[in-house]
Amino acid sequence: GRGPTSPNRSTLERSSAFPETLHVLAAMVAFRPDNDSRSSGDGSFDTSSAGRLIIDPPPHDRAYVAQHLTFLENYFRRVSHGKLIVKGDLLGAVYRLPYVMQHYSPPRNTAGNVELGLLMRDAWHLVDSATPGVPFGNYQAFLLIHAGAGRDVDLTSIFGFDPTPFDIPSIYLNLSSLKKMFGESYGGVSVDSGRFTIENTIIMPETESRDVATATGTARLQLGINGLLAASIGSHLGLPDLFDTKTGASGIGRFGLMDGQSIFSWSGLFPPEPSAWERYFLGWITPVTLTGGNAVYSLPAAGTANQEDSVYKVLISAREYFLVENRNRDANSDGSTVTIFRNGQSDSLTWRRDTAGFNAFNVDSLYGVVTDVDEFDWSLPGGV
Repeated sequence: GRGPTSPNRSTLERSSAFPETLHVLAAMVAFRPDNDSRSSGDGSFDTSSAGRLIIDPPPHDRAYVAQHLTFLENYFRRVSHGKLIVKGDLLGAVYRLPYVMQHYSPPRNTAGNVELGLLMRDAWHLVDSATPGVPFGNYQAFLLIHAGAGRDVDLTSIFGFDPTPFDIPSIYLNLSSLKKMFGESYGGVSVDSGRFTIENTIIMPETESRDVATATGTARLQLGINGLLAASIGSHLGLPDLFDTKTGASGIGRFGLMDGQSIFSWSGLFPPEPSAWERYFLGWITPVTLTGGNAVYSLPAAGTANQEDSVYKVLISAREYFLVENRNRDANSDGSTVTIFRNGQSDSLTWRRDTAGFNAFNVDSLYGVVTDVDEFDWSLPGGV
């Protein structure tokens, strides 16, 4: 499982009910160099020169990771109406582990994922020893960005085989999952001479894109990591996966955050807003319970500027209810403005409608790193 099924909100910094602040400590982790074609890359981050008009282009350096942390902050600030502030701090070094990527890649269909727990343990021990004085206690969530591509896409269904079975799947590890790996007595990764214990970690790749050799030549699969990063924070907050975790089959589709279709919506560049239930679960909204009668209710779209969401709760029984909300891809009737970092600078571009190079199936216009979108629900299915 990617995440817990109970809220983690007690770990947030709370001076009052809202806003809440989630402090995230991030580190970049490389592996021992290798030339094994069964894993993506050579164990190091891709720091080749910029210039390719692709999603999340190299160099994948500290600035590149910082841009994704900026997206994370912008996403949760907007979709929570300012109730959740995510602040990411990125350590300056790239930490190289002593093993090749395969060492940390769990076999498919394994139940334990112990290798991922070892990656978490080894990485934070390395950070702790190589960079004394890191204030681990200032953070509630921890993030490892590793070299290479993630094992998060069913390449067999796309190319007919999996060319990189030793890539590392992305995951959110909490104390419960760590105890399943290492035993009930395990308390997490001890750092700072035993003064702090890291009990959770998000494990993410530098990219989800890759070049794959096929019978007709090399094919480029382009996917961004923003959606996966946002959903991983959702897991830390306590949101459960809302798809079939055994088969990968979609559950809520692109109508919330915690579904594979949303994670890779618009090629992974930006997911839609969380669903009404997800926002309710996180305490961001208070639904209005409907009573009998012929009352008329206003239902403005989620994402409407300067207006709190209106969500209605329709009781079915003492334990069941429907949540009713209005979702609109262009709630403010002003098109979609996307902020992209590329060519060494930040640009804001506006589209009034889906068009060639700017639609759910072709995002050629969005090369670079997307750092903000004025309406994340533009990622919903349907027209405008």
